[in-house]
Amino acid sequence: MKKILGHSGGWYGISGEIIYLPKSDYTITILSNVDSNMDSGKAMVSDFFKSLLAGNI
Repeated sequence: MKKILGHSGGWYGISGEIIYLPKSDYTITILSNVDSNMDSGKAMVSDFFKSLLAGNI
């Protein structure tokens, strides 16, 4: 199991997420001009990279 650290947040009209894998030194930043996390492509992109980098894909 790989450790994934991150933080997400947003404000009116924007949202973003930072994903960091400390052992591999990868950092992914996802920015969106949509403030809804569940209805945006940002959630799908974030879930894809988390699965990919954790070795689930």
